[in-house]
Amino acid sequence: MNIFVYGTLKRNKSNHYLMEGYESVEKSYVKGYKIYTNGYFPMVVAGLEKDIVKGELYFFKKNEKIILKKLDMLEGYSGDEFDLYKRKNEKIITKNKEVEAFIYIYNLNISENHQLLKNNF
Repeated sequence: MNIFVYGTLKRNKSNHYLMEGYESVEKSYVKGYKIYTNGYFPMVVAGLEKDIVKGELYFFKKNEKIILKKLDMLEGYSGDEFDLYKRKNEKIITKNKEVEAFIYIYNLNISENHQLLKNNF
């Protein structure tokens, strides 16, 4: 299982402890998205094809269900249409390859209180 993260789950960030048990991690990015913040946490939303969000791609081979359960809880994802985030499979690009990975996409509307981030958080 592969998971792309772009905010508080990255190395040296507040929620990174939830990523325990990964096999490896690579710097990476996803196309077609923009990243915003509300001052507390980042959120990725659909953008233009030229937009990119930088992050980290984590590879897991064990305890995948446990990891997803923890991340789903953090991101407010249960599979309901009114969830805070949606979990989606996307093409993630690393230095040497493209792979499919889960990414959490913000499911609510961006407001004037949200600030577009030029560089990742």
